[in-house]
Amino acid sequence: MKKIIPKTAPLFKGCLMLSMFICSSLSNNILFAQNSSFEFFLNNHPFNNRPVLPKADLIKIPVYERPDYLAEFEYLRTVDPTLLRVPNERLDAAYNVVTKSIINQKASAKANAIPGIADVNWFERGPNNIGGRTRAIMFDPKDTTGVTPNEKYRKVWAGSAGGGLWYNNDITDGSGSWQKVDDFWDNLAIMTLAYDPSNKNIMYAGTGEFTVNSDAISGGGIWRTIDGGTTWARLASTIPYGGVGASREFNWVSKIVVNAKGSVFAGTNNGVYKSINKGLTWTKILAPKNNIGGVDLRTDTKFTNTVADIEIGKDNILYISMGYYSLVSRTEQGRVFKAADTTG
Repeated sequence: MKKIIPKTAPLFKGCLMLSMFICSSLSNNILFAQNSSFEFFLNNHPFNNRPVLPKADLIKIPVYERPDYLAEFEYLRTVDPTLLRVPNERLDAAYNVVTKSIINQKASAKANAIPGIADVNWFERGPNNIGGRTRAIMFDPKDTTGVTPNEKYRKVWAGSAGGGLWYNNDITDGSGSWQKVDDFWDNLAIMTLAYDPSNKNIMYAGTGEFTVNSDAISGGGIWRTIDGGTTWARLASTIPYGGVGASREFNWVSKIVVNAKGSVFAGTNNGVYKSINKGLTWTKILAPKNNIGGVDLRTDTKFTNTVADIEIGKDNILYISMGYYSLVSRTEQGRVFKAADTTG
């Protein structure tokens, strides 16, 4: 039987092909227009209106004096290529989702909490807006504002991994706020805090996360205050790749302790350093991998110079834990060392 093809079929096919061609052309034109519009936007957005300096002049300006770079980065990272603006309404929605998730996590943790020490209760003290990794915390040694011994030491210092140094004048106050010390330190990755028991006006802040997290932040040395925390300055002897002597070793300062005589001990990723002049100069006193500190490598070669912790006992003897993430299968393994006398 002969198949009959309607006369309208070729016309339908032709119209379909023409329609597909028009749709494809329109789609390409829209995409081209969007790309052209976004390209124009990138070349003319608000941050492009700043003065353009030659590269030779730009490299002379410290990064911390160019906050516009960070502002531009955040702006372009959150702008919508189609809307050509930052969709703040979506940011608000995302913030609400995260906030709800945090509330649910806290509720779940409270419901499944393991009973702790009897008659010991913990109270969250912020920050209540944005909190990151708090690596160090210390009561202010000069805080004697209370009437009774239990009311002393209300002021607390806290160091965050990327947010710098903060303090709270009354940690017992649930509505108390945290005050930042300085946003413009050359490095804000606070890892450890310590004070000098022989002079409580002197405190130290060590920087640099020597941890296994992928977003760990490298440090910039050690900061010191000699007026109880009113002003802070970086010790020139600890500026990585820019100071003097052993300064390149202070990229990661995991722990600082100060003994009764005011000697400072700093644990780094390459051994323990000691200063007897408040941090002006340093001497490496323990680096087992390099046979520094009375260790005989002929009897045990599986050592590491990475310092995990330093503590001072009641007898003023120094105890040092070496090895941050060493494994048994590795050639470098952790050890615990004890000083031979109170001098360290």
